[in-house]
Amino acid sequence: MLKTLQLVRIMLQDLHNKKLFKNFEAETKVADGAPRTLVVRITSPAPDRSKDTVQPTGMNANNYEKNPVVLYAHNYADIPIAKCNNLKVTDEGILASVEFPQEGVYAKADTVYAMYKGGFLNAWSIGFMPTDYDENDQGGYNFKEWELFEFSAVPVPDNPEALTVMRSKGIDVDTLFEKGVLPYKETPKAPDDASWDAGEEVKAASVDDLKVMCAWVDSENADNKGAYKLPHHLHSGEHDVVWRGVAAAMGALLGARGGVQIPDGDRKGVYNHLAKHYKQFDKEVPPFKAVGEYNQEALLDLDKKGLIDFGDEVTLTKELFREMEKQILEKEEKSGRSISSKHESLLKGAVENIQSVLSSVSTSDDDDGKEVEMPLTKRLLNQINTAQKQMKETDKQVGLTLRLIKVIQSESKQKGGEIK
Repeated sequence: MLKTLQLVRIMLQDLHNKKLFKNFEAETKVADGAPRTLVVRITSPAPDRSKDTVQPTGMNANNYEKNPVVLYAHNYADIPIAKCNNLKVTDEGILASVEFPQEGVYAKADTVYAMYKGGFLNAWSIGFMPTDYDENDQGGYNFKEWELFEFSAVPVPDNPEALTVMRSKGIDVDTLFEKGVLPYKETPKAPDDASWDAGEEVKAASVDDLKVMCAWVDSENADNKGAYKLPHHLHSGEHDVVWRGVAAAMGALLGARGGVQIPDGDRKGVYNHLAKHYKQFDKEVPPFKAVGEYNQEALLDLDKKGLIDFGDEVTLTKELFREMEKQILEKEEKSGRSISSKHESLLKGAVENIQSVLSSVSTSDDDDGKEVEMPLTKRLLNQINTAQKQMKETDKQVGLTLRLIKVIQSESKQKGGEIK
């Protein structure tokens, strides 16, 4: 986003029909008789630091007034922090009446309102498109006619200690700088035991749906569905929140399911978002920890307690694996049957993958001297399942091999796994 027009001038670009942003620092007043409403000046006719002027009488707000949102820092992926009730053109600029939602509805809106009301923020920025302009004798531009898209509160406090002061007063200013955290929205709850298929829900969703469904977005690519992560709401209807989706998202945030790649600075905000859904379902919220602070055993323990969804995974001890391997070898020897080289290779690959998973996890004993259970991932089970199908279709001499695979599948299902 351009906050000045300097780059535009340097590159000699045509400004006509280009979306621009201009910041204005002006007095903000609390409206008389209107709760949680501010009267703010969003433009000024005076030249700014770039020597540009924006003529108040040249504003076209016809389209804006159909959807009079007030944003924070021009973040189009986030929900508005307030709405504009009125625009008034004066000789000193354009005055806007900005109404914030009731306290407690949206934490970021509460923070922004408190910072303006306390005098720690006093800047606003318009997003507009010039339709008529010319150069002035000071080296800037005079924007004579322009269309207003939106205007935003922007974090340009005059006092460099403002954020420290606000924190000392208990105001959560950190929510202002979490670029990718999507705001919590309370929607109806799906039944606690409702099934959840994140892939199918995202596939059927629109970008607007995903803004409600997910907890994080790559804000620079918010128009792309692939920018949204950690879904936990249904895509249709009133976007019911699904407990299994919430638990899966929290598990991924804390390191299960392969984790999730988001900036470290956004993780606590995502955690707070999901924690509110935990309270919505009357569930205990697992403690927040940074990436890597939960090991596999701790995550599995949270899964067993029902606090997160570790994923479609089962546990397989080394002792159980060795016993299954021994059984298949004994049965092969007794039967005298042989396995084709092709299927022997398939089975060997599956076995090597199992051994790799087992050896990659800590093998330390627990406090009772028992061997620690090891995770067997759904991806590995799918590999085994694929090998099974190929064997069935092409060779009927692998019955013993198939029985071994069935033993693995049986053990996985008994311990909560599922193969699709």
